[in-house]
Amino acid sequence: MDLFKYHERIGYTFIPNLKVRVDHTDGPYLMRTDQLGFRNDREITNANNSIFVFGDSFTAGDGVSNGRRYTDFLQEGIKDSEIFNFGLPGSGTDQQYLTWEAYAKDLSPRLTVIAVLVENIRRNMVQHRYVVTPEGEKRLKPKPYFDFDEAGQLVLRQVPVPRDLLPLEASKNVDQGGKFPGLRKLITDLGLKENLQKFTKYQPVPGYNSANSKDWLLMRGILKNWTSQISGPCVIVPIPLYQHIEETACPKAYQTRFSEFSNETSIPVIDPLKKLQLVDVAKRRDYRLKNDTHLSTLGHKALAGAVLDEILELI
Repeated sequence: MDLFKYHERIGYTFIPNLKVRVDHTDGPYLMRTDQLGFRNDREITNANNSIFVFGDSFTAGDGVSNGRRYTDFLQEGIKDSEIFNFGLPGSGTDQQYLTWEAYAKDLSPRLTVIAVLVENIRRNMVQHRYVVTPEGEKRLKPKPYFDFDEAGQLVLRQVPVPRDLLPLEASKNVDQGGKFPGLRKLITDLGLKENLQKFTKYQPVPGYNSANSKDWLLMRGILKNWTSQISGPCVIVPIPLYQHIEETACPKAYQTRFSEFSNETSIPVIDPLKKLQLVDVAKRRDYRLKNDTHLSTLGHKALAGAVLDEILELI
C-alpha cells in the first residue's frame, strides 16, 4: 500500500486520514495520519496552544507506532500544550521548511521545533533521491531544492516538482549516504564497520567540517530564512546519528556549526547528545532498531527525556 501522495511544492506528504499497519524489517507498526497528511492522532484545533515539530523520518517515527515516538513521550511531560508532529520521511531541511510554509506559516503555535537529523545536510544538496518501485527497480525521484542566486539570495528550484520517476543515469546529483557507497557496503558486509569507524575517526557528515563549506552554507541559509519568518518562539534540535550516540564518530564539527548559528541568530539550540550518552555505551545500541538505524521506542523515549526540560523552559 502506498503511504504517500504527490505535493507539487514539497514533493509528497503522507496520504491524509490513513489508519494502517506498516510492514517493517523489525516488525509491523501502526500508523495513523491526520487530515493534513501527517502522523497525528488528532487534528489541530488551537494552534496558539500547540507545539509544532518538523523533521524527517526520525521525527515521523519510521519503524515505531504512533504513541511511541519522541513527540508522544514529550506530550506526556507537557500537559498544557498539544504537540503536533509534521515529520516527513526522506526529507531534508529544505522540504521541512517547505512543509512549514505550506501548513504552518499562517499559524502561531506556542513553540516551533525544528528537529534536524544532522545527516539532512546532505539531502539539502541534491535534486533527486533514490526510490525503489513496487517492481523492485531503483529509480530517481525529483525533489525541490534551494541554491543561491548571484546576489546570495536563497532561490527555490524544481517546483512544481516533476511527478515522473527518472532512470538512474538521469542525474549524478543524488544522495548516496556519503562518499564511496560501494566500499562502505563491503566494509559493512565484512562486519568491520564500527571498529574501522573508531580507528579512522570517521566523519559521517563532513559538510559540517568548515563554516564555509557549500553544504553548511546552504543549511545555514535555509535555517536563517525559516527561523526569520516564524512569528513566535522556535528552537533547533540537532538529532545525532547513531555513530555519534555510540561514540564511533566525533560530533564536534556539527556541534560547532549549530553553536555558531545560535550565537549569530539568537535562536536557541538544544543538543541532546550529552544526555543520550549518560547510559553505558553498550546499552545505547538499543536506542536504534535491530535492522534499521531509526530510533527504537527506547531511543525515542531517551530523546524526549534529553530535551524535555529545556523545551519546558521555552514555553
